Amino acid sequence: MRVRMAKTVTPPWRRFIKKAADLETPRKKTRAGFLELALEKTRQSEPFVEEARHLRALTADVKTPAELWGIAEIRPALLTAAGLSEKAKSHITAKEQFSAFAQMSREALEPQGEDFADELVYRFLLTRGDTLGGKMRNMGGKLAKRKFVNRIAAAVRLRGGDAGGVAANAEGTKFVSWQFGGRARTLALDVTVPQTKTNVDAVLLSCLPGEKTQALRDGKKHAALGELKGGIDPAGADEHWKTASHALGRIRAAFAENRKPPGLFFVGASIERRMAEEIYAQLQSGDIAFAANLTSDEQLSAICKWLVNL
Repeated sequence: MRVRMAKTVTPPWRRFIKKAADLETPRKKTRAGFLELALEKTRQSEPFVEEARHLRALTADVKTPAELWGIAEIRPALLTAAGLSEKAKSHITAKEQFSAFAQMSREALEPQGEDFADELVYRFLLTRGDTLGGKMRNMGGKLAKRKFVNRIAAAVRLRGGDAGGVAANAEGTKFVSWQFGGRARTLALDVTVPQTKTNVDAVLLSCLPGEKTQALRDGKKHAALGELKGGIDPAGADEHWKTASHALGRIRAAFAENRKPPGLFFVGASIERRMAEEIYAQLQSGDIAFAANLTSDEQLSAICKWLVNL
């Protein structure tokens, strides 16, 4: 009697990840990532620079700092130059606003003599720089989300589908949806999963977009859950992986009673050697079903294809 051997299924990640080192971020990709952030910072700063130029133009004919407050249209900018954030402006009275401007005028503008308008612009940009810094702190994550979502949408379209819910630049996208052969899928982004009561970067649900709230409550509707870490700085890479690994561990524990738990995945932009070894070990053990380095086109396309086909 011939015994039929069970066919071994090769995990799809093995085609592009044959060893832990394949997950590591090459130094040239790290440099490219920092350059991308620098260029994005330049783009994000352009509105502030234009505001400063407009402010300088509006104050070109002003003779003394005392005249500035009389120009109603620049008062918000005067308060910015005085160091008040947009949030702070909404919490102080008109009298307190004038007091803040008057103090700044006495201490910073008047001592500059006829160059007071230039000093005003410098101080305006200094506060705006803090605003820009706040926007840039999570820019790596936003760029990663944009890249990931756009690649998912591309995978759907190349297969002949329609990727719904994708914003023009993908940064504001809350979900991506598609249908093939009557099978509906919705990839929800940045959502709280009821089973873990924590935020998860990406959850693939077996449902139409309008059903995602209900599907999130139903563990059987979860096809995959994953963490996306877009920071490119190697100094913070290990901490990002620890955060993601703990999150994935909580998900595993929450779905442990399911007969077929959802596939777990990790996508990271900065993956160092020790991280790569830990991720590879989890791939081999089956603790995670797929992983990819965001800076690798092949790995990113592979994980997107896997998600689209689930």
